[in-house]
Amino acid sequence: MRRSTLIVFSLLLAVAAAVLVAGVWYRGRPRLPWAAEIVRLGGEARWSTNGGSEWFLAGTGARLPEGVIIQTRQGAENLVDLRLGDAAADAGHEVIRLHGDTAVAIETRRSHAVKDGRLTSTSLDLRHGHLSGRGTRLAIGSRFEVRYQGGVVALRPPDFFFDLRRANPLTGGGTNPPCELRLLSGSAVVLVQSSGQPVIAMVPAGSRFEDRTGAAAPLTEADRQELGKTAAAVP
Repeated sequence: MRRSTLIVFSLLLAVAAAVLVAGVWYRGRPRLPWAAEIVRLGGEARWSTNGGSEWFLAGTGARLPEGVIIQTRQGAENLVDLRLGDAAADAGHEVIRLHGDTAVAIETRRSHAVKDGRLTSTSLDLRHGHLSGRGTRLAIGSRFEVRYQGGVVALRPPDFFFDLRRANPLTGGGTNPPCELRLLSGSAVVLVQSSGQPVIAMVPAGSRFEDRTGAAAPLTEADRQELGKTAAAVP
Protein backbone atom coordinates (compact mmCIF):
# COMPACT_ATOMS: atom_id res chain seq x y z
CA MET A 1 0.00 0.00 0.00
CA ARG A 2 2.81 2.39 0.87
CA ARG A 3 4.62 1.70 -2.42
CA SER A 4 1.37 2.23 -4.34
CA THR A 5 0.83 5.55 -2.56
CA LEU A 6 4.36 6.70 -3.43
CA ILE A 7 3.84 5.78 -7.10
CA VAL A 8 0.58 7.76 -7.30
CA PHE A 9 2.21 10.71 -5.54
CA SER A 10 5.13 10.63 -7.97
CA LEU A 11 2.75 10.60 -10.93
CA LEU A 12 0.87 13.58 -9.52
CA LEU A 13 4.13 15.48 -9.17
CA ALA A 14 5.12 14.57 -12.74
CA VAL A 15 1.81 15.80 -14.17
CA ALA A 16 1.99 19.02 -12.15
CA ALA A 17 5.58 19.61 -13.26
CA ALA A 18 4.69 19.07 -16.91
CA VAL A 19 1.85 21.59 -16.70
CA LEU A 20 4.10 24.08 -14.92
CA VAL A 21 6.91 23.74 -17.48
CA ALA A 22 4.47 24.08 -20.35
CA GLY A 23 3.02 27.17 -18.72
CA VAL A 24 6.45 28.80 -18.39
CA TRP A 25 7.15 28.94 -22.12
CA TYR A 26 3.49 29.24 -23.05
CA ARG A 27 2.69 32.27 -20.93
CA GLY A 28 3.26 35.55 -22.70
CA ARG A 29 3.89 34.01 -26.12
CA PRO A 30 2.15 35.91 -28.92
CA ARG A 31 -1.06 34.41 -30.24
CA LEU A 32 -1.34 33.25 -33.80
CA PRO A 33 -3.92 35.07 -35.92
CA TRP A 34 -5.75 31.75 -35.88
CA ALA A 35 -5.68 28.55 -33.83
CA ALA A 36 -7.24 26.17 -36.34
CA GLU A 37 -8.33 25.90 -39.95
CA ILE A 38 -11.32 23.94 -41.24
CA VAL A 39 -9.86 21.58 -43.84
CA ARG A 40 -12.92 19.38 -44.36
CA LEU A 41 -16.62 19.84 -43.74
CA GLY A 42 -19.40 17.32 -44.11
CA GLY A 43 -23.01 18.27 -43.45
CA GLU A 44 -23.54 21.26 -41.15
CA ALA A 45 -21.53 22.85 -38.35
CA ARG A 46 -21.25 26.24 -36.71
CA TRP A 47 -18.79 28.22 -34.60
CA SER A 48 -18.85 30.97 -32.00
CA THR A 49 -16.19 33.20 -30.45
CA ASN A 50 -18.32 34.76 -27.71
CA GLY A 51 -19.42 31.73 -25.72
CA GLY A 52 -22.40 30.89 -27.90
CA SER A 53 -24.15 34.27 -27.93
CA GLU A 54 -23.63 34.53 -31.68
CA TRP A 55 -23.07 31.69 -34.16
CA PHE A 56 -21.67 31.50 -37.70
CA LEU A 57 -22.00 28.70 -40.22
CA ALA A 58 -18.76 26.79 -40.71
CA GLY A 59 -17.09 26.69 -44.10
CA THR A 60 -14.03 24.95 -45.52
CA GLY A 61 -10.96 27.18 -45.30
CA ALA A 62 -12.24 29.22 -42.36
CA ARG A 63 -9.52 30.10 -39.86
CA LEU A 64 -10.67 30.18 -36.26
CA PRO A 65 -9.09 31.92 -33.23
CA GLU A 66 -8.35 30.69 -29.73
CA GLY A 67 -11.44 30.50 -27.57
CA VAL A 68 -13.67 29.40 -30.44
CA ILE A 69 -16.42 26.80 -29.90
CA ILE A 70 -17.16 24.49 -32.84
CA GLN A 71 -20.38 22.48 -32.89
CA THR A 72 -21.71 19.90 -35.34
CA ARG A 73 -25.34 18.94 -35.88
CA GLN A 74 -26.71 15.53 -34.98
CA GLY A 75 -26.23 12.80 -37.57
CA ALA A 76 -23.33 10.73 -38.84
CA GLU A 77 -23.14 12.82 -42.03
CA ASN A 78 -22.07 15.90 -40.03
CA LEU A 79 -18.34 16.20 -39.34
CA VAL A 80 -15.55 18.77 -39.26
CA ASP A 81 -11.80 18.22 -39.68
CA LEU A 82 -9.63 20.94 -38.14
CA ARG A 83 -5.91 21.39 -38.65
CA LEU A 84 -4.48 23.01 -35.53
CA GLY A 85 -1.80 25.68 -35.64
CA ASP A 86 0.22 26.96 -38.57
CA ALA A 87 1.07 24.15 -41.00
CA ALA A 88 3.77 26.28 -42.65
CA ALA A 89 5.64 26.94 -39.39
CA ASP A 90 5.06 23.83 -37.27
CA ALA A 91 7.07 20.70 -38.05
CA GLY A 92 4.45 18.56 -36.36
CA HIS A 93 0.94 17.84 -37.55
CA GLU A 94 -2.22 18.04 -35.42
CA VAL A 95 -5.69 17.32 -36.82
CA ILE A 96 -8.92 16.72 -34.94
CA ARG A 97 -12.27 15.44 -36.23
CA LEU A 98 -15.60 16.42 -34.68
CA HIS A 99 -18.21 13.78 -35.44
CA GLY A 100 -21.98 14.43 -35.32
CA ASP A 101 -23.54 16.12 -32.25
CA THR A 102 -20.19 17.30 -30.88
CA ALA A 103 -19.10 20.57 -29.27
CA VAL A 104 -15.43 21.40 -28.70
CA ALA A 105 -13.73 24.59 -27.55
CA ILE A 106 -10.14 25.38 -28.57
CA GLU A 107 -8.92 26.90 -25.33
CA THR A 108 -5.32 27.47 -26.40
CA ARG A 109 -3.04 26.67 -29.32
CA ARG A 110 0.46 28.18 -29.11
CA SER A 111 3.91 27.34 -30.46
CA HIS A 112 7.42 28.72 -30.34
CA ALA A 113 10.80 27.83 -31.76
CA VAL A 114 13.38 25.86 -29.77
CA LYS A 115 16.78 24.47 -30.69
CA ASP A 116 15.47 21.24 -32.20
CA GLY A 117 12.19 22.46 -33.70
CA ARG A 118 9.00 23.98 -32.30
CA LEU A 119 7.19 23.25 -29.05
CA THR A 120 3.42 23.37 -29.23
CA SER A 121 0.77 23.68 -26.55
CA THR A 122 -2.79 22.59 -27.35
CA SER A 123 -5.68 22.55 -24.91
CA LEU A 124 -9.16 21.49 -26.02
CA ASP A 125 -12.42 21.30 -24.06
CA LEU A 126 -14.78 18.51 -25.12
CA ARG A 127 -18.20 19.78 -24.04
CA HIS A 128 -19.93 16.69 -25.40
CA GLY A 129 -19.88 14.29 -28.32
CA HIS A 130 -17.31 12.32 -30.25
CA LEU A 131 -13.81 13.63 -30.97
CA SER A 132 -10.97 11.90 -32.83
CA GLY A 133 -7.48 13.29 -33.34
CA ARG A 134 -3.97 12.70 -34.59
CA GLY A 135 -0.61 14.09 -33.57
CA THR A 136 2.42 13.41 -35.79
CA ARG A 137 6.06 14.38 -35.27
CA LEU A 138 5.32 16.61 -32.29
CA ALA A 139 8.43 17.82 -30.48
CA ILE A 140 9.19 16.13 -27.18
CA GLY A 141 8.05 18.54 -24.49
CA SER A 142 4.99 19.62 -26.44
CA ARG A 143 1.60 19.44 -24.76
CA PHE A 144 -1.73 18.17 -26.15
CA GLU A 145 -4.62 18.00 -23.70
CA VAL A 146 -8.34 17.37 -24.00
CA ARG A 147 -10.36 18.46 -21.00
CA TYR A 148 -13.90 17.47 -20.15
CA GLN A 149 -16.14 17.86 -17.12
CA GLY A 150 -14.43 15.85 -14.41
CA GLY A 151 -11.13 15.02 -16.09
CA VAL A 152 -8.35 15.65 -18.57
CA VAL A 153 -6.62 13.45 -21.14
CA ALA A 154 -2.97 14.28 -21.87
CA LEU A 155 -1.68 12.72 -25.09
CA ARG A 156 2.04 12.13 -25.15
CA PRO A 157 4.20 13.21 -28.13
CA PRO A 158 5.56 12.58 -30.67
CA ASP A 159 2.79 10.49 -32.33
CA PHE A 160 -0.71 9.38 -31.34
CA PHE A 161 -4.23 8.71 -32.59
CA PHE A 162 -7.09 8.93 -30.10
CA ASP A 163 -10.86 8.68 -30.00
CA LEU A 164 -12.83 10.27 -27.15
CA ARG A 165 -16.57 10.06 -26.47
CA ARG A 166 -18.77 11.83 -23.98
CA ALA A 167 -22.56 11.75 -24.43
CA ASN A 168 -24.56 14.95 -24.76
CA PRO A 169 -26.40 15.60 -21.45
CA LEU A 170 -29.18 17.32 -23.42
CA THR A 171 -29.90 14.27 -25.57
CA GLY A 172 -30.05 11.50 -23.00
CA GLY A 173 -26.51 11.44 -21.67
CA GLY A 174 -27.49 12.26 -18.10
CA THR A 175 -26.19 15.04 -15.88
CA ASN A 176 -22.62 13.74 -15.79
CA PRO A 177 -22.13 11.17 -18.56
CA PRO A 178 -19.01 8.96 -18.55
CA CYS A 179 -16.11 9.62 -20.87
CA GLU A 180 -14.45 6.84 -22.86
CA LEU A 181 -10.99 7.04 -24.42
CA ARG A 182 -9.80 4.65 -27.13
CA LEU A 183 -6.16 4.86 -28.12
CA LEU A 184 -5.06 3.35 -31.40
CA SER A 185 -1.45 4.55 -31.16
CA GLY A 186 0.71 6.53 -28.77
CA SER A 187 0.07 6.76 -25.04
CA ALA A 188 -1.88 8.99 -22.67
CA VAL A 189 -2.17 10.00 -19.05
CA VAL A 190 -5.74 10.46 -17.80
CA LEU A 191 -6.51 12.45 -14.67
CA VAL A 192 -10.04 11.87 -13.33
CA GLN A 193 -11.65 13.65 -10.38
CA SER A 194 -13.49 10.80 -8.71
CA SER A 195 -15.48 11.49 -5.51
CA GLY A 196 -13.18 14.39 -4.77
CA GLN A 197 -10.05 12.24 -5.06
CA PRO A 198 -7.88 12.48 -8.20
CA VAL A 199 -7.28 9.23 -10.05
CA ILE A 200 -4.41 8.92 -12.53
CA ALA A 201 -4.30 6.22 -15.19
CA MET A 202 -1.61 5.44 -17.75
CA VAL A 203 -3.26 4.32 -21.00
CA PRO A 204 -1.02 2.53 -23.53
CA ALA A 205 -1.57 2.13 -27.27
CA GLY A 206 -4.23 -0.38 -28.21
CA SER A 207 -6.33 0.27 -25.09
CA ARG A 208 -9.68 1.71 -24.07
CA PHE A 209 -10.34 3.52 -20.81
CA GLU A 210 -13.60 4.59 -19.15
CA ASP A 211 -13.34 7.15 -16.40
CA ARG A 212 -16.07 5.59 -14.25
CA THR A 213 -14.24 2.28 -13.91
CA GLY A 214 -10.76 3.81 -13.84
CA ALA A 215 -9.33 0.81 -15.67
CA ALA A 216 -7.80 0.27 -19.10
CA ALA A 217 -8.60 -2.78 -21.23
CA PRO A 218 -7.39 -3.94 -24.66
CA LEU A 219 -9.26 -2.70 -27.72
CA THR A 220 -11.62 -5.20 -29.28
CA GLU A 221 -11.21 -6.24 -32.89
CA ALA A 222 -14.30 -4.16 -33.73
CA ASP A 223 -12.66 -1.16 -32.03
CA ARG A 224 -9.48 -1.60 -34.07
CA GLN A 225 -11.36 -1.83 -37.34
CA GLU A 226 -13.48 1.24 -36.57
CA LEU A 227 -10.51 3.32 -35.43
CA GLY A 228 -8.41 2.17 -38.37
CA LYS A 229 -11.07 3.45 -40.80
CA THR A 230 -11.33 6.75 -38.96
CA ALA A 231 -7.55 7.18 -38.85
CA ALA A 232 -7.33 6.53 -42.60
CA ALA A 233 -10.00 9.20 -43.24
CA VAL A 234 -8.56 11.94 -41.02
CA PRO A 235 -6.04 14.05 -43.02
